[in-house]
Amino acid sequence: MEVDILKEEPVSGRKKAENTGVAIAPLPVATDAATTGSSPRIPFKPPVSIRLNNNSLTHIDDLDKALDAVFVTPARLQWIDLSGNAIESLRASSFLPYLELTTVHLHANELCKYTDIDGLAVLTKLRHLTLHGNPVEEKKHYRNYTIYHIPSLLELDFSCVTKLDRERAETWSITYRKKLARRRGEDVDD
Repeated sequence: MEVDILKEEPVSGRKKAENTGVAIAPLPVATDAATTGSSPRIPFKPPVSIRLNNNSLTHIDDLDKALDAVFVTPARLQWIDLSGNAIESLRASSFLPYLELTTVHLHANELCKYTDIDGLAVLTKLRHLTLHGNPVEEKKHYRNYTIYHIPSLLELDFSCVTKLDRERAETWSITYRKKLARRRGEDVDD
């Protein structure tokens, strides 16, 4: 029997499945913590995310104003995609209001300085970061610098951060920390 999709009547999503005779256990019901002695259930909060990719943005200095206009509680932001723009630099305070961020996509922008990465170091919950396709990626110690300054990372540029990566970043930091501090004009004990 051939079915013509154009002549077929729409089917409701409420149609019951056929009984196959297999018993399915009921899902556990949430109960009051006082009666069960267990800890109370934490209410589910769906992740808050936004895609601002491919918008020709050159800076994100007013990101807080934009997110305030879109979200009731922008501080709950967990995931942001700023890839494919023309962002040239990140202020250290750009992401400070969004400490819940776990994923930041900044690939294919114009970030070229290590100080741009420093602005992301305030994100202690940051697990996934993309920066590939930025001029900063071409710097000699880019991966070590990023992993050292953002120790919470599990993934950089869609590649897992391994134990060996962390060891290399630590070794690199011992060697280059003083050199970087001098470049920034900080006092260094020799």
